[in-house]
Amino acid sequence: MNQNQTLKNKVREAIRFEPFLEEVRIKVTVEEGVITLSGTVDSYVKKSIIEQVVNSVSGVHPVIEKIKVEYEFDVMKTDETLTSEILELLKLSPNLPESSINFSVINACVTLSGNVKNLAQKEEVERVISSILGVRIINNNIIILPES
Repeated sequence: MNQNQTLKNKVREAIRFEPFLEEVRIKVTVEEGVITLSGTVDSYVKKSIIEQVVNSVSGVHPVIEKIKVEYEFDVMKTDETLTSEILELLKLSPNLPESSINFSVINACVTLSGNVKNLAQKEEVERVISSILGVRIINNNIIILPES
């Protein structure tokens, strides 16, 4: 078995053995060591878990992620509604400096910017926003600026 096939099998097995991803069917292709993931999931949380699982597989380096989020039922929220929900959740998150976090919402795709003190805060912002039903994509461009 060649290296590409071995890597593909390792990635597929990692996804298959993640309990939260039981119902997920993701296509995995490997070409010259580059992994491409494609398919559809029903939540942003599942998409994030797939990314984490795949990146934890030994030998995985570059990953091209083409997974789409499509909810099982029709969750069409306006960008204004999503913006309000994001603002409310950020206010309720005591560990996040809401004044230094900026975002925009366009067609249910959230782009984050601003700065935080550490990686934990950056990941927490994304985790909080990924819990909102209706968010399809999160681009986390937040910069980590440790205190001097």
